[in-house]
Amino acid sequence: MDRKAPGPCHQTGSGAYYVAAVLTVAASCFAGWLSQQSAQGGGGSAGEHAAAVSNARDALLRYAANPGSKIIARVSREALLAQISELSASRALEEHAKVLCVQGQGGAAERALRTQLALASEAESANVWARSGHWTPGDSSVALIQNRLAQVLFARGDFSSVVSLLTGILDTTGGPERLGEAPQWWGHLQLRLALLWSSEKPAGAVDISRALLSRLCAQLRVRVAAPSTMAIVGGNDSCAGPAAVRALAEPSLSLLADFGERGYILWPAPLPAESIQALRGHTSALLANVERETRENRGGGSGAAGYDARQHRHGWHNEPAAGFFHYALAEALRGVLGVKLVPTYVFTVVYMSGGILHPHLDRPDNEVSLTVSMGSDPPGYIWPLEMNGTEFLLQPGDAVLYRGNSVRHSRKALPQNYRSFHVIFAFREQCDSCCHLV
Repeated sequence: MDRKAPGPCHQTGSGAYYVAAVLTVAASCFAGWLSQQSAQGGGGSAGEHAAAVSNARDALLRYAANPGSKIIARVSREALLAQISELSASRALEEHAKVLCVQGQGGAAERALRTQLALASEAESANVWARSGHWTPGDSSVALIQNRLAQVLFARGDFSSVVSLLTGILDTTGGPERLGEAPQWWGHLQLRLALLWSSEKPAGAVDISRALLSRLCAQLRVRVAAPSTMAIVGGNDSCAGPAAVRALAEPSLSLLADFGERGYILWPAPLPAESIQALRGHTSALLANVERETRENRGGGSGAAGYDARQHRHGWHNEPAAGFFHYALAEALRGVLGVKLVPTYVFTVVYMSGGILHPHLDRPDNEVSLTVSMGSDPPGYIWPLEMNGTEFLLQPGDAVLYRGNSVRHSRKALPQNYRSFHVIFAFREQCDSCCHLV
């Protein structure tokens, strides 16, 4: 590593200034750095390299957490670029972007992801991945970062940019099995709606959106029926059966009027019975996997289900099968409510014996929420849901539409030896500070 007197590309440890300046200066110095490395053969001891890597990691993470923060500028360009591959693969930068999203700093999250994207694009074009030994094609890529950025822009309502970003990275022509690969699934869901909602629709946007929906439906039917996959052949409508979103039932005008007045309504059977059955069966399989892992690990489990001991429940955030219905419901609600809603997150949850939902208001991401009952185990028990003191007894498939951040809601303790299955779809109005990563 270069040990000469510090220049504009290698500041001393005592210099501190905004990391944006580091990145700007480093970009102009990168060509020179490549030629230096070629001439010098890399140089530097293992200890020096490790220190530079550590500094690079700190710089990137601190920038992602707070783009306005000051950092020590002793970060070599080699280590900085090498760390992009590792941080992309570990999703560390994405996690910091999620923190910014939770804080309502959509602009800051966008800047952090654009910084990651610029560096990753530069490193990829310079073949730094292969030379640094930190990169394996397919582990993480510019495409994955573009997909995360598209998610932020989607929440902010910049659908034209979403279409531009995703059209270039998604495989919209391959078989439905390709949708099981990141970032294809969530990218297809967002691209489909962005095509419909963009103010600058490309030619054939509606037809492309319909084709995407058919492919998503086909992949969903495979996903929820695994391991005994269903054949999808002939002229069958792939959006029938378990993926019956074409039969989604919109709320009536009278119900919508009540929603505007009270902030909550009963919405009977918004999704077809086949879809509810598919979701319930899929969730039961997820729960069985968690319980098996817990037994095998003597109580440890993988933690993937996010067990909440306080409320005695297992939960899955943004589970892909539930996400499919989330985006279909977003399309319907945006139309009938006349509000520019976007989907924020979906939470699939199974309450165990003694489970309880304490009285609470939701976070801002739940401006509008839809809680759908998937029934109980053993069947027959109806677990009351209270909204501002009003009790709802939801049959399997029925739902309550409510303003989650202004309507207090709760459930009393679930009786022993029962389990209760639900899925909560959350939405909010698009805004400049909005930001959601799945």
